[in-house]
Amino acid sequence: MMSITIRKELLFMIAAIVVAIYVLIKWRRGASKEEKILGVKELIHITFCLYAIALVGVTLFPIVIPPNSEPYMMNYVNWDIRNICNYGDMRSLVANIAGNILMFIPLMPLIRLTWPQKKVSLTKAGIISLGVSSVIEGLQYLENIFAVSDFPIRITDISDLALNFIGGIFGYGLFEFWRKHIK
Repeated sequence: MMSITIRKELLFMIAAIVVAIYVLIKWRRGASKEEKILGVKELIHITFCLYAIALVGVTLFPIVIPPNSEPYMMNYVNWDIRNICNYGDMRSLVANIAGNILMFIPLMPLIRLTWPQKKVSLTKAGIISLGVSSVIEGLQYLENIFAVSDFPIRITDISDLALNFIGGIFGYGLFEFWRKHIK
């Protein structure tokens, strides 16, 4: 049976097309010379949406339709935080640690900019970061259970939760520093 692989690049292309159509519609509606085609608030919302699409694309794609006939025979969950250093070589280790942290740094600043009226404490930032990371890890687990991943690389990993949490808190701290000292 022939299958179709949906890659993350498709998400990015769709997002680019949607943003282009939105800008064209705004432009065609005749923004006056004094009015900007896109305001700061709209740019922040578009940036947040593009970030969310990139996060989903990087963490959950590629997906195969229809699923592979047999689930991968592997341990889907790593509950041992000590395995954070178990990547074989230093390059993979650094890529995993840096990638998981960097991927979540924009989360809290974009949430704070998108919904400025909401008060977000350090505790809430941590809960949001853990919540988003938990959803991603849960979906990766389901990808492996239902064999929709292109290859068995998606492992639910406690170290990913910890590193994503660190990235979210770091992003929160950077935003608070910027808001209080630079803005």
